[in-house]
Amino acid sequence: MGHDQIVSWLPNGLGFKVHNKDDFAEKVMPQYFSSNKFKTFQRNLNLWGFQTLTRDPDRGAAFHPYFMRGKPNECSRMERVRVRKRMKHKKVIMKPVVGEME
Repeated sequence: MGHDQIVSWLPNGLGFKVHNKDDFAEKVMPQYFSSNKFKTFQRNLNLWGFQTLTRDPDRGAAFHPYFMRGKPNECSRMERVRVRKRMKHKKVIMKPVVGEME
């Protein structure tokens, strides 16, 4: 589809590999995603349950059991992990009231 030098399916169709992160962020991501930051893309892969291969020759490739070449309907089975909102801790400054301390 024109971006095979940047990102491509693995030969078995069970995962994909980004070959050039900078070009992927600059040329591919703006067409499909609201962010063009590769780290944001990686974080979203993790939230959707993708895993990364750690051994050669496909080291760095991402895969998910429901993300396969030629089977787009399987993607509907994917679930995004819910992220808990962090509680922001407010800094409380205690001031003694004059006359109460003895």
